[in-house]
Amino acid sequence: MILSLEILKVGECTFADFLFRKGGRFRMRHFPAQVALIKCSTEGWMLFDTGYSRYFGEVCATFPEKLYQFTTPVHLPEEEQLVKQLANRGVSVDQIKKIYLSHFHADHVAGLRDFPDAEIVFSREAHEPYLNMKRFDQVKYGFLAGLLPDDLSERSQVQDAVTLDDLCNEPAVQLVQLAGHSMGHCGLLVRVAKQEVLLVGDAIWTMDEFNQEIELRPLAERVIWDKQKYRQTQRAIRAWLSVAPNRQIVVSHELSNLKIAQDISL
Repeated sequence: MILSLEILKVGECTFADFLFRKGGRFRMRHFPAQVALIKCSTEGWMLFDTGYSRYFGEVCATFPEKLYQFTTPVHLPEEEQLVKQLANRGVSVDQIKKIYLSHFHADHVAGLRDFPDAEIVFSREAHEPYLNMKRFDQVKYGFLAGLLPDDLSERSQVQDAVTLDDLCNEPAVQLVQLAGHSMGHCGLLVRVAKQEVLLVGDAIWTMDEFNQEIELRPLAERVIWDKQKYRQTQRAIRAWLSVAPNRQIVVSHELSNLKIAQDISL
């Protein structure tokens, strides 16, 4: 049983609004990196993604990695460090037993080194294709190898994610295929307090994009691995939401104050 789910902002990057969307303004747009903190009655504390960390700046001090930082400048206040936010909630680093990853872009994995005891769960396609790329190509596709723990292979649990059509009532947490944004991109379905919350990662950047209120610029779309699958995934998410009123989604790069706790007093 999932006892609680909370969304935390762990740093942000900025990108010009007029380069992100058609009709955008000449100002910088902020894209928060969000992390889900999940408490399970049987497995303890878990995370979905890790956001930014101090390691990001260290890795981006060299070329070609510094191109990533130059393209999307990162801001991580001390109070938003994930380890500090967890400590403020009474959760220690060694209490995080499992980390689910949506994909391996730097803004989703930069904090992995802070959790040396956690099992790391992801889809096979999300990691393996990067291993045969040259370093410059890795950076081009948002992958910074220096952010990953040295013992990643020993702590990994590679899963076959299910599709939205194949979701079952159990377990309470499921890795879900949400293809398009990057190789092997996944979301996480969390069932808590009679609600189904789909953490969609970067399958959707912002809700105004999802609601078709804006159109992305070609420069922003260049980082999408497969634009056709990206759009198909968004249509599938809309269909999934329409089936039941207790369903909701959380996108990674738009602020959310979601905090749900299971009533276990009964």
